[in-house]
Amino acid sequence: LKPSEKKIKSKGIDSVRSRVTNIVDANSEVTIENLKDSLDKSFCKIYNGECTYEIYELDVDPLIKIYDKYSSWEWIFGQSPQFDISYSERFAWGEFELQLSLKNGEVVDCKIYTDAMDVRLFDELEEKLKGCALQKSMIKSIILNSLKDETIKNDLSTWIETLEI
Repeated sequence: LKPSEKKIKSKGIDSVRSRVTNIVDANSEVTIENLKDSLDKSFCKIYNGECTYEIYELDVDPLIKIYDKYSSWEWIFGQSPQFDISYSERFAWGEFELQLSLKNGEVVDCKIYTDAMDVRLFDELEEKLKGCALQKSMIKSIILNSLKDETIKNDLSTWIETLEI
């Protein structure tokens, strides 16, 4: 994993950034099987016990419900503190930077910076994005319904799909 190149400035509690790597990058001989064996042996050594265990059938329905809850947009963004996020890209028609201020997963303020020939193209888009949920489909829909230039609409729509939102 690599830290995101996108700028995120949180107005909540700052997290400590750390590099994350795969274990196999440090030791190419590590496998899931020998990692499990090593954990078993360490557990038994620490707790002076026998290394025996039983595997039980698992009812996955409660786990699916828990997964659905904690992976939902409402859980991830819906109750978030206010934060700012910025996305930028270079297109044939110009540089485009989208700066969003969000609270509870909704855009409370939006500013678009561009060096496109007609900067007024995006005035309406800024206003329409306010109140929008931070969801690709919603942002894309607003872009498609707000802009008239087909090239710009297509470029921005395709770009939005590539963003980590």
